[in-house]
Amino acid sequence: MASGNESLELTQEGTWESFPLFAEQYVEQMGANVGFSTQYET
Repeated sequence: MASGNESLELTQEGTWESFPLFAEQYVEQMGANVGFSTQYET
């Protein structure tokens, strides 16, 4: 759900399971830092 701001659309090529790795690589490409992260195992 987009709130009127920027959003990402996950497709069959990008799933919730593959999102953490994608996000890490995306942040690195932008030269940004992750300020807060939550990770859990199901």
